[in-house]
Amino acid sequence: MVMELSDKETKEYFSPVDFAIGKTIQIYNRQFFLYDCDNFTRAYYWKHFGKTDFEPITVDRKGNVIPQEVSTTFVFLLVIIKIK
Repeated sequence: MVMELSDKETKEYFSPVDFAIGKTIQIYNRQFFLYDCDNFTRAYYWKHFGKTDFEPITVDRKGNVIPQEVSTTFVFLLVIIKIK
């Protein structure tokens, strides 16, 4: 048995460049938004690509991106509410 490529099949593969914080990748027709990474991944990207910017992106429970200035205010408001 031999599998042949059709027009619907992907002929490209992922590379480390595709997996960057803030990018959305598609795997099996599903969208995955990359908002953070672990220490091993940070070390790998630093060693192999010299990348040092690993600022995570804040998302809510539904996966919506929260802009940085809004998320800081939101955390501050939560602290004020808890104190009262």
